[in-house]
Amino acid sequence: MSMDKYMFTSSVIIKVPQLLPYCDRIEKIEFWDGSSKLARLVEYMFKNAESTNPHMNRIIVYTLSICIVKAIETKRGFILLFNEGTLSPAFLLNRSIFEIWAAAYFVEKNVESFRSTRNAIQLANIADRLFAGAIYPAQLPWGESSTEKPVHISKMIKELKQQYSEAKQTYSFLSEYCHPNFLYNEYANLASFQHSVWDNPKFLESISTALEKQLASLEQSLIGIKASVRAITQMCCKEYGID
Repeated sequence: MSMDKYMFTSSVIIKVPQLLPYCDRIEKIEFWDGSSKLARLVEYMFKNAESTNPHMNRIIVYTLSICIVKAIETKRGFILLFNEGTLSPAFLLNRSIFEIWAAAYFVEKNVESFRSTRNAIQLANIADRLFAGAIYPAQLPWGESSTEKPVHISKMIKELKQQYSEAKQTYSFLSEYCHPNFLYNEYANLASFQHSVWDNPKFLESISTALEKQLASLEQSLIGIKASVRAITQMCCKEYGID
């Protein structure tokens, strides 16, 4: 799949030109620069499995898989759906990216806490729940069933609120498109499939506000994920005494 598929080409941008600066900035946010150092950390972790902290290692794997790989793929999915004009499903993915930001910040704060307190029991509890927590029966890589419960997203959002005071309100807005609630989903569906409604000034004002909130949240989430991943990587490298 060519990289131009991951650029904003939607006609929505023509109708709502104030979205263009957000689109330009979002396109420029990429994760490969941060992932390369984290990938080297993962390689070091596997080569030195017996001498490294197994719970820290689980957090490292989680950070790479969820906070980078999933963030990259979800961002791509958002742009593809946005370009197709299917807005409500795109907005659903935006909430997922916000949740990844909350998870990344939650991990950052817990690694920071461990390095300050050296509370190995607390680290083990968090690491096991992040790595193996599941609300639906799941098997661990070695075949056993997981008995861990995941960290609830509300706890991660509460943690994120320390950095971003409007975390709960933003999450509530993004959630409207994920639940079978009518109003916000209907506006998104009308914008997607009833092109004549764009000629209605009141509708245009309403959907423009929602679109700007969506893209502002997406940009903020992606920046936040990158910052937390960078902090996690730096702390784990220091923990293991590597550059």
